[in-house]
Amino acid sequence: FIASWPGRIRPRRSDALVSQVDFLASFAALTGTKLNHAAGPDSLDQLRTLLGESDTGRDHLVEHARGLTLRQGAWKLIPPSDGPRINQAVNIELGGDPAPQLYNLAEDPGEQHDLIEKHPDIAARLARLLDEQRNAGHSRR
Repeated sequence: FIASWPGRIRPRRSDALVSQVDFLASFAALTGTKLNHAAGPDSLDQLRTLLGESDTGRDHLVEHARGLTLRQGAWKLIPPSDGPRINQAVNIELGGDPAPQLYNLAEDPGEQHDLIEKHPDIAARLARLLDEQRNAGHSRR
């Protein structure tokens, strides 16, 4: 993701966790617009992060592809699913597996080394957080 605003954003690199879903709340903050509770229920104001004024992004992010996954810091939890692991037609891994998976994206961005057996405590914490988010039905309070 690249943000450019000459005279406002200084060039730099950030590892802050931000999602495109945050644009709604962030641009609302930029323009002084107040979002009602139903608008962008998962959008969080990340304007300071986008402007390079903060290195703190989201604490966690629920991702949705074939199912819900949870990312927090470098960790990504993929809960069990019924879908296929590989799309045989194009040989692309889909993430489906009857067992949960855990990856450290800082060390393994390609999600090649499942660490769930080495870090069951992290997997359990992320699974609880994902359940909380699923039950809440939204991220923004």
